[in-house]
Amino acid sequence: MRSVQLTVPNHFVPSLVSFALRQGVAPEALFAGVGRTLQAARQPGAQFSVREVEQLFESLRDQVGDPALALAFGREVDAEKLGLFGLLLSTSSTPRASFAALSEFKALLHPLLDIAVDESDERTCLRYQATDGGTIGDKPYYAEALLSTLHHASGLFWGQVVQPLYVSFRHPAPDYLRTYEKTFRCTVRFEQPVDELCYGFRFLDRPWRGASDSHREFRAEAKRKLASEESAIIRQVQRIVHARMSEPDLTLDDVARALALSSRSLQRSLQLAGTGFRELRDRVRYQRACYLLADRGLTTEATAVELGYRDRSNFVRAFERWSGQSPSSYRRHASGAK
Repeated sequence: MRSVQLTVPNHFVPSLVSFALRQGVAPEALFAGVGRTLQAARQPGAQFSVREVEQLFESLRDQVGDPALALAFGREVDAEKLGLFGLLLSTSSTPRASFAALSEFKALLHPLLDIAVDESDERTCLRYQATDGGTIGDKPYYAEALLSTLHHASGLFWGQVVQPLYVSFRHPAPDYLRTYEKTFRCTVRFEQPVDELCYGFRFLDRPWRGASDSHREFRAEAKRKLASEESAIIRQVQRIVHARMSEPDLTLDDVARALALSSRSLQRSLQLAGTGFRELRDRVRYQRACYLLADRGLTTEATAVELGYRDRSNFVRAFERWSGQSPSSYRRHASGAK
């Protein structure tokens, strides 16, 4: 089975550019390093592979010469510079609503990142977790940046940074331990089972400062804009269907697992974009069928197998439903048009 390259939309570009400038690094050089121009990177709909995102950050860290740069990113947090992430935080009424919004738009932020929330014994713990089986989970700067950002976000939305009980990380203690202590100002633990930030009180329903109806209206408009795009989630679903075309039993659940999403989240995201999994799968199959019949001249039976149909008759019925004609008729017309 061919591997699928997950991508991340360019919502992070404004924050990365702003952060690079504050570090004295020209952002053009960063994007050139992954074969992009800054102008192209800023275009609506621009996509970056997960590895390209990592290369951008790693290049910035190396040019600055600061191994603790991910912690600094969180300390300089600003809602406007956080792009979509900041928008979702700042237009929610409470932390609980913020995390619900982040979950809803997970695939549009970063398909392999997730934030788990645990409330128990008068504590609230925010846990970072990679949902790809461990690939990015082995890179400490993901946990450093996310937990530092979550910690300092309290200062933006409550007026003061709230002191945590402790912060824990799975990786060993680095050489820049003092930077961790300065960043979180609490007990810092390493080589722990999870990456988490833990507070000594429950706060998920505590209102954000400045939350208002106008904020909610602004967020609703942002949701409509995201849904009106030929969105990142649609393109990623199409890419997976292309890569696994020959699997006859490919389902929404299979695609959700490949994207590290729950089936419910994927279904909801597709609904917001005005489509569904079956519709997308049929669209991809139809486009591929037309190509195979016209450009490669495969038999109807061979085309059916490549598109994941167990028998010829099911494919013929589907193609007639899509195009209003049989595969053989389509092939004759396509050949005559050449």
